[in-house]
This record gives sequence, C-alpha cells and structure tokens, in this order.
Amino acid sequence: MLRLCIRRIAESKGYTVSTLSKASGLSYNTIRHIWLRSNYQIRSTTLCRIALILGVSIDELVEVIPDT
Repeated sequence: MLRLCIRRIAESKGYTVSTLSKASGLSYNTIRHIWLRSNYQIRSTTLCRIALILGVSIDELVEVIPDT
C-alpha cells in the first residue's frame, strides 16, 4: 500500500491547500482530498505535477507501507 506524504512536504515548504492548488493548477478540491487522505487514489500525472511544484522527486511524495 502507498501512503502520500504530500501534505507534510508541502507544509514544510510553506504551502497550504489553496497555495498548492494555485501553484499546480489543480483544483482546490483535488488538493484538499490529497491533503486530508494519505491513501487517496492519485493519478501519476497529478503526482508528477505536484512533485515539480514542490521541487522533489516523485518517490519522496509516497511511502510504501508493507501489508501485514
């Protein structure tokens, strides 16, 4: 299972839901869902866009959680 780390990284860089939405060109609701749900189903193109805006690699935005 994958867990998104987008919120933690975005906040550390001073982004809010609103500012990340504006910077990325993604809808406020999309960013809000990503922000609130670390297991949100995200498209690879969306993940790439957010990584580009945050200046990180895609693998920094996701964490692999082993199934127990």
